[in-house]
Amino acid sequence: MSVIASIFLHGKSNNDIVTMDNKLKIWLVRHGESEVNRFDKSRFYGTNPWSELTTKGRCQSIALGEKLKGEVFDLWLCSPAVRAQQTCRYFHEGMYGSCEVPWVRYELDQQLLEQSQGDAEGHLKSEYEYCVVTDSGSKMALTSSGVELSWRQARPYKKDTSKPASGAESQDDVFERAKDCILRNIRRLPEGKQNTQMIAFTHETVIKCLCRGLLHKTLPFMAMRIANATVTILCYCPDTNTWTLEQNEFAGNNKIIDE
Repeated sequence: MSVIASIFLHGKSNNDIVTMDNKLKIWLVRHGESEVNRFDKSRFYGTNPWSELTTKGRCQSIALGEKLKGEVFDLWLCSPAVRAQQTCRYFHEGMYGSCEVPWVRYELDQQLLEQSQGDAEGHLKSEYEYCVVTDSGSKMALTSSGVELSWRQARPYKKDTSKPASGAESQDDVFERAKDCILRNIRRLPEGKQNTQMIAFTHETVIKCLCRGLLHKTLPFMAMRIANATVTILCYCPDTNTWTLEQNEFAGNNKIIDE
């Protein structure tokens, strides 16, 4: 019998309800090392869509593909950012080598882009502070002891101003759009298979926001780092209607499994 599963933590609408009677694995791959990873860490550079992989990043992506030879994915998704697309292509090269295997068609999805800091992109982080707006309409700056909900809703504000950076996203914003992407594509997976697998090439904050939302993780979880060109596997079991983080050798450098 099919299980009607409210798969996602947030949202109560019928759009968050899907019918599943098979096990699902979502492989989330963070892109390989890119030029943006070498930029000045004192500035916001997260959403730069044109940053390419470094030589190290290309090698990392090929090596990951080689490790995952034999895996079969029912759907390939990718962030439109150049570094994510290059990771996907080099991953494919590592997985299939030079043999004449038809190129896998991957689909670009804007909802897999890295968290946007809006107008703050390229500016010094010291010029901004993460804040939320209280019920009274006043701005409240956050500290490391800030409450969980406030951190999820915070955006960068220019210091001494009352407005957030235009176009900046909160962590909740990132989770909601990434959730919508995954949910929309789950409905496209083949029916009748005992196990289905989806792979998505994306970015660190997107992966962490998805994991936190689905696995009920708390604030310290978001401070952990995910290494370049590593894979995080989220596994959905319809029998228990739960998500788990599957630990595996390919995520050996992925520190979110340590929490």
